[in-house]
Order: sequence, then structure tokens, then C-alpha cells
Amino acid sequence: MEQAWQEYLAATRRLAAVRQDAATAAAERQAAIQAARGELAYVRERLALQQREWPRLGVPVPGGAAPQPQPVGGGPAGVLDALRRTRAMVDEADALVLGGPSGLAALPPRLRNLFVYGPLAFLVLVAQLVVLSISSETPLYLPLCGLVMPAAAFGAGFLAIGLVFPAPPGGKVDRTPILGASVCLASVVLLCAGIGLLAISR
Repeated sequence: MEQAWQEYLAATRRLAAVRQDAATAAAERQAAIQAARGELAYVRERLALQQREWPRLGVPVPGGAAPQPQPVGGGPAGVLDALRRTRAMVDEADALVLGGPSGLAALPPRLRNLFVYGPLAFLVLVAQLVVLSISSETPLYLPLCGLVMPAAAFGAGFLAIGLVFPAPPGGKVDRTPILGASVCLASVVLLCAGIGLLAISR
């Protein structure tokens, strides 16, 4: 009787494991289907845009009957992988026709990011100068501001670079954090140097 009970418990554990594996596989399949739908919508939209815009730029758009789709193996995951490769090809085609990035996005990352961190560091310096101007003596909380405000400026610049200059497909955003931290702290160094010179001159 005891052996039969143990066998029954083992069977229930195996059944639970099978059900868990099936649920996980179903969830992964559903996630792949949803992602594939998003990729397909993106590719269709970009292809339609190319059909409209490329002729205006003098770029011939292939015409004729659309090629017959080839079967893709691997289930939803295989379809998703094929769509992602197609998306990369569409992006590359647009880059070739429309050219690379322009404006600040075309600059090297260090110089480009300097245009983001620099103004924020300048705002920190101005804010601390305003605090000094409205007080006859150096406020006790100025050192705390000198630590918090540059950190906030660096965080804002770090986030802004990711939003304004998104990473290319499969790449990463180069935020040059060491440069950003140096620029944001430079405003505090300049302020402290100025306060020191004023104190010496008095």
C-alpha cells in the first residue's frame, strides 16, 4: 500500500512538471506571436512609406507582382526571427537612400553628448550662483546642493541622451558617462574656486 502511494505521488509530480512545461511553452509561443505581429506591422508600414517617398527622391521602387512568400520553419520563433531580419534589411535600405543621421546625431558620441551635459552643468552653476546672490553669507546647505544638483544634472543628461539619440537596431547608446560626470562636476569646481578666490581677496 505504501509503495502504491509513493508511486501515485511520483506520478502527480511528473504530471505537474509536464503541465508547467506546457504552460511555459504556451506562454513563450504567445509572446513570440505578439512580437511577430508587431514586427510585421512595422515592416508593412515602412514598406508602404518607401513606396510613397522613394519616388519623390528619384529612387525607383521595384514594381510587378509581389514574390510568393517562402515557408519559414521553427514555428512562431522562426517567423519572429525572419521578420527581425527583414526589419534590419528595411532599416539598412532606408539608411542607404535617405543617408545617415544628421545634426547632432551625426557627431561623434563624445562631442554630441557634450551638447547635452554642458547646458545642464551650466544650469547647475547658475542655480548655485543665484543661491549665493540672495544670501549675504555662504549658505550652510550650499555644499549639499553642490553634490545633489550635479548628480541630478548628470542623471537628466544620461536619460536625455537615450531619448534624443536612440540606439540603432542591435546596438547600444554611447552615453559617455565619465565625460558627463566630469562636465557636471566641473561647474561645482568652478564655483568653489570662485568662492575661494573671493574669500582670499577679502
